[in-house]
Amino acid sequence: MWKRKSMAWTSAAIVVLAASVSFAAVADLPPDAIGSDTVFVIHADAQRLTPGMLRTAANVVLGENAERTNGFISAFQDRYDKATKAGVISVTVIGTSSQRVTDAENQLGVDPNAPPQRQSMNPPVVYYHMKAGGDIKAVEKAMTQDMPEKQRQDVRFEQMDDWVVMHEKLQTPPEKVDGDRARAFADAMATQPDAAIGFVYIPDARTKAQMSKTAVRDGSSKLMTDGLPVLSASKWITLAITLGNDPGIKASVLAADAKSARKLSDAAESDLNDLKDKAANPGQGGGPMALIGPMIAPLLDGFKPVVSEALVTVNLKGQPLNSVANLVATISALRPQQPPKPAAGDKAPAKQ
Repeated sequence: MWKRKSMAWTSAAIVVLAASVSFAAVADLPPDAIGSDTVFVIHADAQRLTPGMLRTAANVVLGENAERTNGFISAFQDRYDKATKAGVISVTVIGTSSQRVTDAENQLGVDPNAPPQRQSMNPPVVYYHMKAGGDIKAVEKAMTQDMPEKQRQDVRFEQMDDWVVMHEKLQTPPEKVDGDRARAFADAMATQPDAAIGFVYIPDARTKAQMSKTAVRDGSSKLMTDGLPVLSASKWITLAITLGNDPGIKASVLAADAKSARKLSDAAESDLNDLKDKAANPGQGGGPMALIGPMIAPLLDGFKPVVSEALVTVNLKGQPLNSVANLVATISALRPQQPPKPAAGDKAPAKQ
């Protein structure tokens, strides 16, 4: 069992996920990893998240704009090859709502209206599932090769049966495993068997309190005022990304009951209709909406939710997904390019 202490990265876990992940067809949770304050699990599949399938999806979705992804896919290929050669067969990224898991129970038991005493989100821990005879040192080298030296010194890799745990030297796992919560995450993950990347979010006491506060803020949209309470009480929230020849993005919410699901759907549709009206009639001084309104208006129907009993789903596939992705790519291309940051030890160029 790895030493239970705490860590300070966010971007590293995302890079690891995007560049080295590999999962079994049905996600397996690391042992003793889910506590009462675990709020998200990210899952990926080696058979469905390969450089080839990523490149195919980019071509299908982006068409001529797909060449803009070449640099990312090349970097992904390098990290993916190193990780799988080292014996990585799966990766699980787990995040919690409290900063120190060891006193999660105390944090969850305090007055939810009291101001937080610590940062609201604990940096995630990354678990690599290894083949027999996997090379932990090779995994460590592959995963830290692009880290700044100071950050690399604080990261630890420790063996836990057939898992390798990547964490900072002070990171802590849960002192007490929550079996019911672990089963809830496993049930939600089982609904994403075709996902290349799957994300599951289950609110805990702390995040529910934060969502309730946000819902009553002045000027909040219908989705915020009516939808956030439904999300707060939901059994789980998922996001699944599929690649290959039939790429898609699917968001789902299993609400507490059918009535709550309909309330969430109605709130989402109300905000979509308001956005359609603004896109079609930006009026005098419409600002950016006057420019992009004609482009986004035809895309909004793709975000219309579908309700089946207590399940609410938004599924972006085919032309709606292609149009959204190309709009994002076009807008990104119009933004001014930022000058590259100087490498560590280099001096920034003098101002003219």
